[in-house]
Amino acid sequence: MKFVGIDTGGTFTDVLLFDGTTNTLRVKKHLSTPHDPSEAFLDGIADIAASGWSVGELDRISHATTVATNTVIERNGAKTGLITTLGFRDVLAIGRGTRPPFAVYDLKWSRPEPLVPRYLRLGVSERVDAAGHVLMPLDEAELLSAARFLIGHGIESLAVCFLFSYLNPINERRAKALLTQHFPDLPVSISCEILPQWREYERTNTTVADAFVRPVMGNYIGRLVDSLHGQGFQHDVLIMRSNGGVAQAATVADRPIETFLSGPAAAVVAAQHIGRQAGLPDLVSMDMGGTSFDVAILVDGEPNHATEGEIVPTLPVRVAMVDIRTIGAGGGSIAWTDDGGVLKVGPHSAKALPGPACYGRGGTEPTTSDANVVLGRIDPDHFLGGTYQLRADLAEAAIDRLAAQLKLDRNTTAQGILDVTVANMAQAIRAAAAQRGIDLRAFALFAGGGAGPLAAPAIARDLKMTTILIPRFPGMLSTIGLLLSDLRFDSVRSFPVILEQADMPALAEMLRVMAAENQQRVEAEALDVDIEIRLSLDMRYRRQNWEIAIEIDLAQFDTDSVASSFDAQHEALFGFRNDGQLHEIINLRCVATGRLRDKATLLSRLVPTFAATPGRPIGHRALFDEVLRRVVRAPIFERDDLIAGQRIDGPALVVEPDSTIYVPSDGVAELDGFGNILIRLGVASVRSSDAGPH
Repeated sequence: MKFVGIDTGGTFTDVLLFDGTTNTLRVKKHLSTPHDPSEAFLDGIADIAASGWSVGELDRISHATTVATNTVIERNGAKTGLITTLGFRDVLAIGRGTRPPFAVYDLKWSRPEPLVPRYLRLGVSERVDAAGHVLMPLDEAELLSAARFLIGHGIESLAVCFLFSYLNPINERRAKALLTQHFPDLPVSISCEILPQWREYERTNTTVADAFVRPVMGNYIGRLVDSLHGQGFQHDVLIMRSNGGVAQAATVADRPIETFLSGPAAAVVAAQHIGRQAGLPDLVSMDMGGTSFDVAILVDGEPNHATEGEIVPTLPVRVAMVDIRTIGAGGGSIAWTDDGGVLKVGPHSAKALPGPACYGRGGTEPTTSDANVVLGRIDPDHFLGGTYQLRADLAEAAIDRLAAQLKLDRNTTAQGILDVTVANMAQAIRAAAAQRGIDLRAFALFAGGGAGPLAAPAIARDLKMTTILIPRFPGMLSTIGLLLSDLRFDSVRSFPVILEQADMPALAEMLRVMAAENQQRVEAEALDVDIEIRLSLDMRYRRQNWEIAIEIDLAQFDTDSVASSFDAQHEALFGFRNDGQLHEIINLRCVATGRLRDKATLLSRLVPTFAATPGRPIGHRALFDEVLRRVVRAPIFERDDLIAGQRIDGPALVVEPDSTIYVPSDGVAELDGFGNILIRLGVASVRSSDAGPH
């Protein structure tokens, strides 16, 4: 079996080639091509030919992409129109009337404009009531007239969202049939297919976002698939989605909004499997790349799943997703001073172009990567396995300019950049843990991303965590997750009802229908899988405003057992239960997972062949130690030279092709039997030797 995983990030595009026959693993990083992400993808495919493989002999290509996310962030998607129920064209503008937390006290903040301007939002006559009864059939002539008006104003994609279509989609489905018949080249997204769920604003926003990215994603996926098939690839490309599962390219092109957490979700899948294998299932998974910092918490090897997120503030998107928190903090995050002269880092990034100053590609502003170069924690001669020469002189010049503004010396400024970055990242983790009532001291920090192993010790120290797990190829974490990801299909249907008054056999039948539909979706992917179905209900006490998910078993599906399950989970989350209060069911949910049968074999073959004797330092380097706050002389090890059980006392550096691991003076690193490096903080006797000025 020959598998390829390709993850397109904001700074780098990562390529992993795995040959299960010879148990060989190759990794390669390319600078991303933001103007056309497919260029970097195809550069990665070219690596296959360079390795002696032909594209035609590949068994699987899995891909994670930021195209949908960046399209919304940069607002360069299709010119989109919206047709909704007459009188409701301003749902997008009205929203929820709330401010994001960062803008609560900002008098200058204004809400971003909706993705569809008002003149491209039209209402048509139709009406379904809150019980799902059709009060007014769709006015077909009015619909076609509205579509012609929008097309005349240059729309490239169309969203349709009618009131209560989640209860009865007949008018929406008729609208799509008419639009497809009369305007076959116009992409159409309808809410009953994208999100048949209660809450009008979120449903409309999600449908509009899907329409906004649909032509862009369709063109992108089409170019990739056509190119691969032209080179002899005989299968469909698997695309990572935000729910932590993959699906074939054609499936994803039909619901492109489901890819907006594509790469970060793949990284969490890798953390899940590697953590379990290492015997550390309780993890804080961090993925620090060039542009962003993503964090997820796994309890007993399972990440939390959410049903709503924001691509940008005030733009809620309701799709099934791994619960990931993202902030603008990465190797390319730019350091700057505000009007009061206070040091800030991010959220703006130098990205791949012009990149950090040390890349020598035109960037002049100081970044976290420049700070690590200045402090000696990144060796310019060994970056990306020595395939890319960094410019230490340009990094120093960029840091020196900032140091002059702050009236500090070079090392203090560089360490200050990292301290601010760490504080931002630690706060993101702390907030995620507090929301779930988790004591981080009992968890291990899983450090992924090219920049993650450099920042992990300081983050763990800030959070009073003592164990750090660094997998093989941490900078390739998402590509590893791609090869370990199962098929997964999530579906939701709103059906508001009081549990104590519900027709339970009828509800059970609706859930069986959803399960059968999702099972068919998995089977249609035509891969060798074992299918698993999980059902749940979004529930709340009557008159509450938000719901929690309760997993159910149709074999014990009765009023008392469902109510008891809800009461127990509500008490676990919030510390109390309302005995005697009526329960409301809001949504029915189904998850169908197609577990790949070759995954266990793949995971076992990711374990390296260890060297016969303990690895010795390949050199020494002067670096600024964050604990001692002075320059010390530290040994440098090659990761592939280490053997299982080998111990390395800090301060030290461990280099590998895609990342550098920093072992601080208060830490001890040890290689486990699976090739992971475990760093324990607070167990080493702090020792170092001065190296003089750096």
